[in-house]
Amino acid sequence: MTKHFAPAMSVDDLREILYYTPETGQFQWRVKRGSTKANTPAGTWHRKTKYIAVNRVQFHAADIANYLMTGTWKKMQHIDGNISNNKWSNLKPSGEALAHECIVKHYLQAFKTAEGWEIASDLPKPFLDALRAKLDTL
Repeated sequence: MTKHFAPAMSVDDLREILYYTPETGQFQWRVKRGSTKANTPAGTWHRKTKYIAVNRVQFHAADIANYLMTGTWKKMQHIDGNISNNKWSNLKPSGEALAHECIVKHYLQAFKTAEGWEIASDLPKPFLDALRAKLDTL
């Protein structure tokens, strides 16, 4: 299962076991982990996306790259749209605003009025109220 939250280890602990090369976007294990030898490429590929398992939980490699580079956990996206290109220069935070923009664009018809957001949808009222509150932050 892919997680969108930080691994249950500090960034310093992660840096002790995993090395990331920002110029190439490659990951390498610094130490032996299970049957994987030290100094070997880290991660597995599935549908052109690299995943790295930390303590038996899969994470997107792009998110791990950000964690290793900044020490903060954010969901990342690929600037060039190539999800296998994990070079640091190709990554940027996706942000909640982008996620909400996609929801509105693809699943709902929404428009801003002087009174707030009008949403054409048959979704339950609590969901619509929460969505309006999020949209107001954009």
